[in-house]
Amino acid sequence: MVKLVSFDKRNKIAIYEANPPVKILCLGDIHLGNPATTFKLENFKFNEHYFVLLGDLLEMVTKNSPGMLYHQESPAKQVDKLQAFLEKYSGRVLGLVSGNHDDRVSREVGVDVLEMLCERFQIPYSPHFLIIHISLSKGGRRNSIVLALHHGVAGGRSKSASVRQGEYFERFLSHGVDIYVSGHTHKPALVPFSHRFYDVRRKKLEYVEGLLVTVPSFLKDDYFSLKRMFEANSLQIPSLTLDLDLRYSKRKVVCSTLV
Repeated sequence: MVKLVSFDKRNKIAIYEANPPVKILCLGDIHLGNPATTFKLENFKFNEHYFVLLGDLLEMVTKNSPGMLYHQESPAKQVDKLQAFLEKYSGRVLGLVSGNHDDRVSREVGVDVLEMLCERFQIPYSPHFLIIHISLSKGGRRNSIVLALHHGVAGGRSKSASVRQGEYFERFLSHGVDIYVSGHTHKPALVPFSHRFYDVRRKKLEYVEGLLVTVPSFLKDDYFSLKRMFEANSLQIPSLTLDLDLRYSKRKVVCSTLV
């Protein structure tokens, strides 16, 4: 079970308490409303998982933005589908950040649809980055794992762009984060990293391990990717399992992908 303890809206920090193991699916770039999206709520059944949502959940092409304006579903239908997802998994969405497609509406008409939905379903939300601090407790042992979410900014739909974007994010929030999760490039990636730093108190070099995660897109052969000759999207959804090693109170993160 995962319980929301507090959410600092100003600093975009959500604090959770959990009894591990905690399974988390990282989802983004669903593009509800695009005729090429493969996402169907009726086929999406993950009742043991929690979720983090990385933006571009809606297609939301406008007259002033790129995209196929007259090929998408109406904005109202897009919002209805997202609302149905959030309602079905109410209490299981740990955090949500907006993407560049979602931002089109708020930029043009001043209404943040995602923020309104998140307030309704009590989901921690940010229009840019979000920190999720999960305090794990098991068998009298305690430790924490920190995730940072951002839709992403790297140009290009390529595997190298996914890695480069993770490195951008890592520099943006350089300390205290264990797992950086982003989207935008449409190319999934799981990249472990290690940092060395000088511990002033102990007067010695220390090392920390972390993970860069990029989520895939649910679009399959959309018009834009075919027009630009982009490679096909791999729909392998990153799954994280957070746990504690009772012998040493050490944190364990198991990474996998779900097709």
